[in-house]
Amino acid sequence: FVPRRTSDIRWISTDSSRCTIWLQKFSPDTKRTIQSLKLRSGTFTFAPMIGLLNFRFAQLLPLVFLLFSCSEYQKVLKSSDLDYKLEKAIEYYEEEKFNKAYPLLEELLTQFRGSRKAETVYYYYAKTLFGMRDHILAAYHFKNFYQTFPNSPHEDECAFMSAYCHYLESPSYSLDQSYTYKAINELQLYVNTHSKSPRVPECNMIMDELRGKLERKSYERARQYYRMELYQAAVVGF
Repeated sequence: FVPRRTSDIRWISTDSSRCTIWLQKFSPDTKRTIQSLKLRSGTFTFAPMIGLLNFRFAQLLPLVFLLFSCSEYQKVLKSSDLDYKLEKAIEYYEEEKFNKAYPLLEELLTQFRGSRKAETVYYYYAKTLFGMRDHILAAYHFKNFYQTFPNSPHEDECAFMSAYCHYLESPSYSLDQSYTYKAINELQLYVNTHSKSPRVPECNMIMDELRGKLERKSYERARQYYRMELYQAAVVGF
């Protein structure tokens, strides 16, 4: 039996997967209580406060939206309009949907090579890699960008970002410090070649932090020698 009107439903109590329905209007045919109605979890739900019996369409909405967005993205990927692809790639980047922007920009790098839009594509390509936290590859492309487009308005930013990516890869003092040395060298190069940049003070602060990390590593290593009673090595370390 299924109530045909929402007014037929007065109160509903649920206990795990069992429901008991009391009807508000009792007719000769409906004057009864349906008990122990077995429901498959998640099939539908009752709304006691509103008195509505409905399917959980709200739970399906995210899935529908996902399917729609995937369908839309596939249309962008298959489009032959390169300008439209670039527009959507930038839109995805600004929305921080880097995994969607990356395939489009990677394709457009080849399509726009040698054109006026190559600079824009390459800039967003490097920025997208940074957004994806692929700092090593992003550092390479940032450096390649400012060397390829020295007159670009993004040249100063990309030169800084190339060094900054190495800084982000610098690990804790207790680990290998190859990226720390690399970051210091790249930041110092940026300061030397962009001495008038407003980012120079930030570079100096970062280099001080990295040098402090190297000092901490050297101190901890010397102290370890001291604890091992390797005093000659400890003296050199200190």
